[in-house]
Amino acid sequence: MKRVIVLLVACFACVSYKRVSIEPGNPDGDGCLQICKQTKHNDDAIVECASTCPGALVQNDDCDSPSGVDGEPEAAPLCVATAHVRWGRIAKTVAVIGGAALVVTALLFVAFLSAPTH
Repeated sequence: MKRVIVLLVACFACVSYKRVSIEPGNPDGDGCLQICKQTKHNDDAIVECASTCPGALVQNDDCDSPSGVDGEPEAAPLCVATAHVRWGRIAKTVAVIGGAALVVTALLFVAFLSAPTH
């Protein structure tokens, strides 16, 4: 069970988020965010543009709020976010798990060959 928890934690660390939200009640920041959304064409560019707006708060998580109307997460209205998959971290995790499985298989094979047959 401990290994499953470690594996799940490792997988969650394989995605990085960058979130920019505008302080409520900041009309300059809200207008700037709307301009960023209209002029930029991908999430990364929108987030970079929004991070320069007045009242911008840059954080490393997603925009979803935990309490939606029917229990589902819903996006905050003055927030933009991007997510990036860390393929290098995924490859390292797979390599470590594969290497551990290979070592265990080799040890079991050696133990099987050295076991007495009589």
